[in-house]
Amino acid sequence: MNLKAWRLRKMQFKVPARFISHTLSPKFWIPAAVVLTMSACSSIPGMGKEESPRDARRYATLPNLEVPPAFTAPDPSLNTNVPRAASAVGEASKGERVGNSGVLPKSAVVSVEGPPDARWLNVQAGPEAVWPRLQTFMQMEGYPLQRQDPKLGLLESDWVGKGENAPEKSGWDGLLKGITNFFFKPEYMDRIRIRIERGDGDNQTRVFLTSQRMDLTEKKEPINGNDYEGFTWSNSSENREFDAEMLERLMVYLTGDKDQSKAQIAASLQPRVSFVNEENKQYLLLDQSLPVAFNRSRAAVERLGFDIVKGDLASETLQLSHPNPRNLYQGIVLRGVELKPTIGTTPVTLTLSLKPLSAGKTQINMQDIKGDKDLPQFATVLGQQLSNQLR
Repeated sequence: MNLKAWRLRKMQFKVPARFISHTLSPKFWIPAAVVLTMSACSSIPGMGKEESPRDARRYATLPNLEVPPAFTAPDPSLNTNVPRAASAVGEASKGERVGNSGVLPKSAVVSVEGPPDARWLNVQAGPEAVWPRLQTFMQMEGYPLQRQDPKLGLLESDWVGKGENAPEKSGWDGLLKGITNFFFKPEYMDRIRIRIERGDGDNQTRVFLTSQRMDLTEKKEPINGNDYEGFTWSNSSENREFDAEMLERLMVYLTGDKDQSKAQIAASLQPRVSFVNEENKQYLLLDQSLPVAFNRSRAAVERLGFDIVKGDLASETLQLSHPNPRNLYQGIVLRGVELKPTIGTTPVTLTLSLKPLSAGKTQINMQDIKGDKDLPQFATVLGQQLSNQLR
């Protein structure tokens, strides 16, 4: 190859510098990228140029992608297996959300089963109907709920102090009675625990009731309200008589609806309250110590429709107001008097004063009754209603 031909061939492969700088600028690469993208999309089925029938048949025969087993969604109809003791109250909490809880069938049968030292109740009803009734029962008996665990089917009350003798009123206690709160000195305190579990069938529920007692071991000053932390306590022996009594009351209470239960308790069990109705003296005498009597009275007046304006155990009083006191006359028979009709309603206010007595009893006085003047023998009517609630 001669020199002239070699130079001509070399010039064919020489790229001008201005062309290289032009190709490196964004003005060149952006349009080029758009062109390449459009040409690539034309090769994807369904995009770009129209597919040929041959290509359509080829893509239709390709298998569909399957989801790996690890990413398969769980079946929402599957239920988690829960032990029977836990699922029993799981059903009960489910019934509360539905809103039909606490309704026991009128034909519900409640029986006592188990050995003498470990008895329980077998209720012919589902846990969703039994659970809320147990909550109400504990409050009616004067034991405030401290723990509620639907998963375990457990209800446990707070400690409630009790005493067989009235606190002494001699010395400064008696002198300062009018200007200071009256203090209660407990001799022991109890708490109740109720546990439920599902029975052999879906419409059977086992109910277990136990109590725990602690005795006061060190004599100290009386206390205000329910603050028992300043005392020294020791575990007491089992009180099977108390457990048997509470289990019997619970059995009667769970039979039928609420109204039937109250009537059966009054008919079959020894009443714990008496109503003294004399000419110038009306009060209730409750065979229970002050804290229990206070808690039960508080729950009773709320069931009767009263609003609690003010009330605490330290003051031993409940200040009440009833927006429609004429409702209290339903089911009450009065001789020689008649409830006159009226337009509208006039509220009634009053005070319940609780007084601890000896032998673990409490006197409940009805004081400062004000309001509708056309209500005949209101103290008598209220005393009968409270007596029915506190039996």
